[in-house]
Amino acid sequence: MAEEMRVITPKYQATLEPPVIGAVLVDASVSYDGLPVAIWSTDEDYHKFFGRSDDGCRPNVHMNGVVDALLTQHNGTGKVTQKTPIFRFPVCFPHIQSLPSGAFLLVGSRCRWYAAENRADHNAFIYDFEGKLIRSGTVGDGVTDVQALSDGTFWTGYF
Repeated sequence: MAEEMRVITPKYQATLEPPVIGAVLVDASVSYDGLPVAIWSTDEDYHKFFGRSDDGCRPNVHMNGVVDALLTQHNGTGKVTQKTPIFRFPVCFPHIQSLPSGAFLLVGSRCRWYAAENRADHNAFIYDFEGKLIRSGTVGDGVTDVQALSDGTFWTGYF
C-alpha cells in the first residue's frame, strides 16, 4: 500500500531587515539554528556576485574587482542580530551559513581545477564575527546547497 504524500504549506514568517539603508540582498539561507543568515551588498555591486567570463560562457569563480559585503544573522522576526563586514568578498554565486562559534561560512558555487599546477580554486571560506578570515579550502565545483549542522560540520549538494 502506497503512503500518502504529506503536504507542507509554507507560511510567511518575517521580512529580513537590511543591515543598512540601501543594502541589496545577495543570498539568504536558514542556518543550523533555524534562523536566517544573509549576504548584503550595494545595488552597484550586486551584479558582480553573479558575473560571467568576457565571452559570457562561463560563470566567474572569483570576483571581478573589489567588492565588499555585509554578512548578517537575523532573529525570527527578521531583525539583524549580528552584522559582519567582509572586505574583498572572495567568490561569485555565493551561499551562506552561520556556524555555532558565531563564524560565517561562505561557499562559492564554482571552482576551477588547474591540472598543470595540480590544484583547485578555494571556494569555501570561514570568517569570524569580526570579518577576519579563519580558514579556506576547496569543496568542489557545482555547489547548489550548503547546510551547517549544530556541531559545526556542514554538507554540500552539487548539480
